[in-house]
Amino acid sequence: MGNLNWKFFQKKILRLFACLCTILDRLAWILRLYANPAEGKRPRVDFRASLTETIAMRQNLIELHHHLDGAFRCASLYEEAKRRRLPQGNLDRGIFCEKTTVSPSCSTLSEFLQTFYFFYEIAQSPQFMERAAFEAAEDMHNAGVIYAETRFAPHLLSTQEYSPEDIVQSVLRGLGRANKELGITVRVILTMMRGRAIQELHEIIDLYNTYKGIGLAGIDLAGDETLHSGREYAPLFNEASEAGIPVTIHAGEGTSAQRVREAILLFGANRIGHGIKAAEDESVMDLLIERNIPLETCLTSNLHTGTVQNISKHPVGIFLKRGVPVTINTDDPAISGITLASEWDLFRATFSPDTNTVQKILFTSAQASFAPDRTKEALYKIFPE
Repeated sequence: MGNLNWKFFQKKILRLFACLCTILDRLAWILRLYANPAEGKRPRVDFRASLTETIAMRQNLIELHHHLDGAFRCASLYEEAKRRRLPQGNLDRGIFCEKTTVSPSCSTLSEFLQTFYFFYEIAQSPQFMERAAFEAAEDMHNAGVIYAETRFAPHLLSTQEYSPEDIVQSVLRGLGRANKELGITVRVILTMMRGRAIQELHEIIDLYNTYKGIGLAGIDLAGDETLHSGREYAPLFNEASEAGIPVTIHAGEGTSAQRVREAILLFGANRIGHGIKAAEDESVMDLLIERNIPLETCLTSNLHTGTVQNISKHPVGIFLKRGVPVTINTDDPAISGITLASEWDLFRATFSPDTNTVQKILFTSAQASFAPDRTKEALYKIFPE
């Protein structure tokens, strides 16, 4: 009972910490606005031509592990539920919003993932997904993100009326508008969910090949690996990887280091989502180092899923000491009540990295991105090796 109470308390403190970081960030922006209106106003930026112009304004960040369906604004979901007269819209707004965030008592990956099923029905609309994509990009922009890759499973958000392709098109429209109006570049990774028909993976690969030139960045495997290994998808993922499609695999989050090894050797993964169990096997860490395969680290999310019991014990410290490539990400910012800026603050406060370590992580993020060469060149100017 004592451990449970401490975990509950720790999660509450993390939520408050994230909120405080956001408030301080907004206050700093307001002070800059009054001191210098031209500086305080966030500019519209041509990403490829003038990305470096934003560096003087604030810390610039890269987000590589961001679930779009874990970033929906509660207010937007509630408004959509009301508009379509869905049962969830009959709830009190406060209760509704509680259901769209992880419970403080959450302690397993399976329990964490259940949060999504409350609002999937609400999000099954191209109109909503276009809005949600823009808002997610806006939220990342406000947290200092200049380049991001967001991911979602189009088949979970499709219906008999709206196809997976309809959903993909709506998300790309929303992100395209964000690029024009805010200057942030957000590309899309399409996710295959464990436990679903392999035909969906074929369709995801087809969608990638159709839209790779206008915003799609790669493909992903996600879902509860404690229930489904996903090995049946390995040959198709590996074939896609060999054909040049960037691949990231959720592995070693709630199971074992062996899943990380399989993701690399069987699935052809270019990056690993989470992968924290790799710290339990020296040979797997050696494999990550040898092949320069980075881990998409998500500190608060790993606490919420119970894969770590205390942030100070998170294996990111081990990975950094061993030379395993790591990046810092949010996973599901709205569900966890965080931003990438607050995750970086948490990382700094917990592990006290020096300037070289921070710069190395940011360079790793740029290098590990599934961005086209021209975009990577712009990122390298901001995050040199």
